[in-house]
Parts: sequence; C-alpha cells; structure tokens
Amino acid sequence: MSVTAQSLVTTLKDDFGFEYGRPVLLDYLRRTVNSLCNQNAEQMTYLNGSDVAFPFPVLVTEDETLDYEVSNTNLVDSEGTAITMTVGGYPVVCRKINHVFLAGGSFVYGGYDRVSITGTSAYWAQRLSNVAFYKVPGSIYDRTNLKAAHFQFHSNPGAHTDRYYVEFYWGALELSSESIPLSLDGDMWEEALIEGTVGLIEKVENGQSNQLDHFRSYWLPLFVKSMNASMEERSPLQMPIRRAG
Repeated sequence: MSVTAQSLVTTLKDDFGFEYGRPVLLDYLRRTVNSLCNQNAEQMTYLNGSDVAFPFPVLVTEDETLDYEVSNTNLVDSEGTAITMTVGGYPVVCRKINHVFLAGGSFVYGGYDRVSITGTSAYWAQRLSNVAFYKVPGSIYDRTNLKAAHFQFHSNPGAHTDRYYVEFYWGALELSSESIPLSLDGDMWEEALIEGTVGLIEKVENGQSNQLDHFRSYWLPLFVKSMNASMEERSPLQMPIRRAG
C-alpha cells in the first residue's frame, strides 16, 4: 500500500500519541512537504512533456507591456496552443522563475548572456543543435500571497507568441485535505516526512526539537540532491554562460 497523506496522518496519530486532531496533523504535514518540495531543484522544473518540439513554455508578450505573470493565461507551447500547467494531471502554479530566455540562429543578441541547453535530452539536443539561447535581461519576482510569480522586461519585448521561453519551478500541491496526493514519493520519503512533521510539533510544544534539526540538516539536503540526480544526464540551462555580442 502506497504511503499517502491519509496514511501518514494515521501513523502520526497512532504511533506518536498526539492529542491533535487529524486536520491539525495534516497542516503540520503540509508544512513538511512544502519545506521539501519548495526547492530549486531540477525535478521541480516545469516541463511540458507533451510538446515534442521543445518542453519549455513560451511566454506570450504584448507590445509596450513589460510585466508578465507566469500563469496559464500567458503561456503557450511551441505551436502557440495555450498551456494549462499540470503535473500528473493536477494543476500547479509557478513558484519561482529561474529565467526567461530566447532562441536565435545566426542572429546574435548583442549584450545578452548566452545559455546552453545542450544535453537537455538527446532528442531535443539533436533538433536544436544549431540554435543558440540567450538569457533575457529582466527582473524576477517570486510568488507571494499578493501576486503570482512574474517577470519584468528591462526593455519592450514586443508582441510575440513564439520568442520568449520561461524556465520555472512549480510549487507543491496544497494539502488542503487528506485526499490530495503528495508532491513527492511517499514510499521513498516516508521517514523524512514523519521526522519533519514530528519535529515541527515538538518545536511548538518544547521550543526546540532535535528531530527537526536532523530533518533540516540531513533529510532536506538529501532530498535536494536526489531531485538533482538526473543533472548528470542533463546540462542545466544556466551553465555554461558566456557574453555574446
């Protein structure tokens, strides 16, 4: 039986004797899941796997408009079809933008940093072997409770539906109920989830927690390392960087 939010709440209540109700335990579990999944890791990067041409979404821009939220209303695929951001069939949101970049062949964008995507996958690398990519100058704003993650161009981007790509990290699904799936492998990370949740409760009750300290010093770095493990087979978009123009 797979480990789920529901089974974890049951384990917490049965094995640790907490007098808290299930909704309270679920909220502590939510905090633990978020601390793990809200990391800037390769496997938390949003890729549109159904787009065989290129997996990174295109940011739709308008003339004389500088600021853009990274949301379903502003993203299309390489064919210009609107994208609904989902992971495993569940809607997700952009948590943090890594950067916005554009493609160019023989044309060189003077003064732009060039970014390499070689190795993103053998298929994409072959299709795009003669295309260079350049980081677009702009200001990145992380998601807050007031506003979605957004990007502000430093110059007029013009009106385009096929020019600016965006790389961003998606946020964990909100555990608003026990039926919501975990945004990680519960079977693999069960011990980490239990220790992190118990540690949070201990800290609230006692002002400190060795379990929470161990979760943060051991499990959190281990999770990030695991989420970046496939980088050995993929070159990150931001490396290497060289000045063009």
